[in-house]
Order: sequence, then structure tokens, then C-alpha cells
Amino acid sequence: MDGRQVQWADLQSDTNATPTKLFIGALSFVIIERGERIGLRVRDPEASSRLQFRGIDCFPYNPAWRVEGRFEPFAAPRTLRVQDVIGGTQEFPSPGTIIFHRGKMEHHLDVVEEPGEDEYFVIFRDLTAGKTTYAAGRFLYVARPDATGRVVVDFNRSYTPPCGFTPFSTCPLPPRQNWLPFSIRAGERAPKGDHHGD
Repeated sequence: MDGRQVQWADLQSDTNATPTKLFIGALSFVIIERGERIGLRVRDPEASSRLQFRGIDCFPYNPAWRVEGRFEPFAAPRTLRVQDVIGGTQEFPSPGTIIFHRGKMEHHLDVVEEPGEDEYFVIFRDLTAGKTTYAAGRFLYVARPDATGRVVVDFNRSYTPPCGFTPFSTCPLPPRQNWLPFSIRAGERAPKGDHHGD
């Protein structure tokens, strides 16, 4: 731990901005907390899935998917409760929602504040899910609003969550209010030969 051998230590989980990381050779270990569940995340840089990784396909960058909107804080911060891929429920602090327009329709994306992150985290799904992008949805980070409340949502930065690459993940699923009723052909496509057979 921190480059020194230890016999025991108080471990900080990933709910802390700086979780404790342990190493045995090249393997790293971090305690994760998901609701009332506690797990051990193991990373192996020599894993065959990593060494044989075939890359990530993305849609061509499209400036039309760099959308301006406004951030609207909730009257009081809320807790966003979402299901995850292992059947549990995860809770995230949610300070507000991003409002943007597509055509004449107004759309909302509730955001999450993560420990140690300067940007808002967004878990969303659109009509490409299960077709050209990962079936469960995608993740995105959005810079916090300026002094006027303006935000820029760049869907070209949308990426596949870890559960698109491994069955040993605990990804949160997009809450229903973050399901968008149109196709966003921007950002990462579905992983090649992922473990779901997509």
C-alpha cells in the first residue's frame, strides 16, 4: 500500500474521494460499496481481455451534438436512486437537472455529483441503445454551469460504461427520467465482441 508492505490497514472504499489501493505484484485491489453490499474490485493489467482488446469504435465527431442548455438546481438537493446491473440500488447526490431543446421539445437530464469530480456525471439512454450503442445506456461528464446557468452537453463525449466490457461490474443504469426519445449518433459505439455478444 503506497509502495510499502503492510500486514493490516484501515481501508477506505470507493465512496471516498481517495480510496485505498492495495497491490500484490501487478494486481490492484480496491474496496467498493454498492448500497449495503461491499465488494473487492480487482484489476489485472495482464488479463487476456485487456491484452486482446480490439479497441473502441466511435461515431465521427459531430458538432451538432454539442448542445447548449441550462442547469436548473433543485429547490433542495435530491438523492437519485437507480438500479444497477447486479440487481441492487445505488444512491447518488443530485443537485439539479440540465434542460436542453431538440427541435421544439424540451428535455431534461438529472445530474450526479461524484466525490472528487469537478464535472457533473450523467447516466443516460437514447434510441441507439441496443442497436449501435451499448444496450444499457451510456455515461457522460458535463462541465458545471457558468455564472448564468449555461451548460454545454457534448454528446460526442458519451462513453460505454464498464459493464459493456466485463460482467464483473456494478454499473448504475440510467434512471427513467434520463431516457431520451431520439437517437444520439455521437460518442462511443457498442463495444466490439463484448461479453454480452452484441
